[in-house]
Amino acid sequence: MALKELVDGLAGAISKARARLDEVNQRISELETDQHNILLTPPHTDDIVAAFKRGLTDAGQDFERRLAWYLNDENATGVNASNALNDKTAHLLSVAKLKPSWKSLIPPSKLGIDAPNLDFAAITYFLRDQIAAEIPSLVAKLCPAADGGLKSDEREKLLSELSEKLKAMHAERDELTRTLDAARIATGGSSE
Repeated sequence: MALKELVDGLAGAISKARARLDEVNQRISELETDQHNILLTPPHTDDIVAAFKRGLTDAGQDFERRLAWYLNDENATGVNASNALNDKTAHLLSVAKLKPSWKSLIPPSKLGIDAPNLDFAAITYFLRDQIAAEIPSLVAKLCPAADGGLKSDEREKLLSELSEKLKAMHAERDELTRTLDAARIATGGSSE
């Protein structure tokens, strides 16, 4: 009778392990669906606005960096710097994209057919306050789904929590799978 109880106990344990494995697989599927749904949730309006404002900042910094190739104390105190200004014309909206190989207080400027392209970083620099003021209403108007979107910090938090739960579920599934494999080998049968 003791052997029958042992066999019945083993069969019951295997059955419970299979049932738990099914539950774990179902939970993994649910968590992966939740993860997918979070990834598909639109970003929040605030995050979109912040990205565009970062773009304004980057453009302004780029413009200032390139203008500093010319407007700096070293170029201003150079030989004949003040005399060279007498016949120069400066156009801030077409500052060179490449650092010049010569020193000059004023960027080379041309008008007409030989004029360089307009520098969008310069235009952005001078209009940044007006552009920044318009960004929220443009995003609200053109991307209304973002109003109910998920803020990036909340998205990261939720994804991190799901990742931890998935990690735990995968570890439990791996352990259950190893246990069932060991039971199959020990009994010479199938754990299916």
